[in-house]
Amino acid sequence: MPFSSTLSAIGIGDMGGDVFGNGMIEHKNVRLMAAFNHAHIFLDPDPDPDSSYRERLRLFKARYGGWDAYDTERISGGGGVFERHAKRIPLSCFIARSNSHHRSCRSDSPREPQDRRPLASAPPRKLRRA
Repeated sequence: MPFSSTLSAIGIGDMGGDVFGNGMIEHKNVRLMAAFNHAHIFLDPDPDPDSSYRERLRLFKARYGGWDAYDTERISGGGGVFERHAKRIPLSCFIARSNSHHRSCRSDSPREPQDRRPLASAPPRKLRRA
């Protein structure tokens, strides 16, 4: 059943054809804001549903849907694809605010969490994992 409105989401998995990948191409109006798999962390603080859908579909059809193959030109400002083993990942204030980790966030200061636990407390209405 198609969604009639835009759905913001975070997820566990990638676009490699698994359950997560299938779910992320099911609807064009999903705003995938963050995801991680065994190797990478994907962050897109303000995704364009149409552009990001086309990129997710491209990765799904390629059968290697790792986040490191995502066209970073399609990621909104402050986002990116990061190695999961990285000790720290700089977060833009937009991401920090959307995850309620904004107490000391100024517009010019990056946030640097120690791990990916903030993803689990993000505001999207659905956490989809494979």
